[in-house]
Amino acid sequence: MKKNINLLLVFSILFTSITYSQKSNQQKDECKQFGNIGTLNIEELNYLTLNYENIKFIVDISNHFYRKTGFDEINNLNHSNITSLNKLKCALKQTSTFQLTSDTEGVYNDKNIQTNYNELTNKNYLEKIEILNLITLEQEKLLINFNEFQNKIQNPIIKKLNKYLICNIQNGIRSGNQFLINLKSSYTPKHLTLKEFKKILRKKNQSCNIETSIPAGSQQGKGNGQGKGKGMGKGKY
Repeated sequence: MKKNINLLLVFSILFTSITYSQKSNQQKDECKQFGNIGTLNIEELNYLTLNYENIKFIVDISNHFYRKTGFDEINNLNHSNITSLNKLKCALKQTSTFQLTSDTEGVYNDKNIQTNYNELTNKNYLEKIEILNLITLEQEKLLINFNEFQNKIQNPIIKKLNKYLICNIQNGIRSGNQFLINLKSSYTPKHLTLKEFKKILRKKNQSCNIETSIPAGSQQGKGNGQGKGKGMGKGKY
């Protein structure tokens, strides 16, 4: 019996190690597409750091309420937010501010986000409609932030990253509203105008892609060595 328990423990450790390794490799692959993001101004650095924590906040409260309720809609709604968080992390890793962020659930440097998290997770939001409204509201607030910042960004890669985040967050708002419709309810925007909200809903969920290949001439393509070119075209990730 003891031998079986020890074997089970060994397999559990191996499975955890393999899973962690796969996630780590996946993260490395995702980060390759950024190349070198170059120099960022202070506003762009602040944007990356704050919005990393903003998206992490949505991911964290979603995880919290999913564990508490087991509602699949919450988990499904969280997938795109996790992807967005990973993209932001890839960009942040190239900056000096990355060390100021935390991967720990429920821990933030921004005091307002920390207070908001503490207050929300201490409440008993057990009704599915309440939780979905809460998460969709946080996504709506983020969309306003992304939209306002788009024209202020100078770095071309960060601009593309922001467009990707806008696409992803719009998908989340549509999905949140559809989950609520399935429950005989719907989402009422608090920050977007009704016209802006309806425009988002008229579209179907998009396949969000981020094309942040490094400048032409700095990466070789995957040729077979038989062409007559100089091998300096844009590579693909």
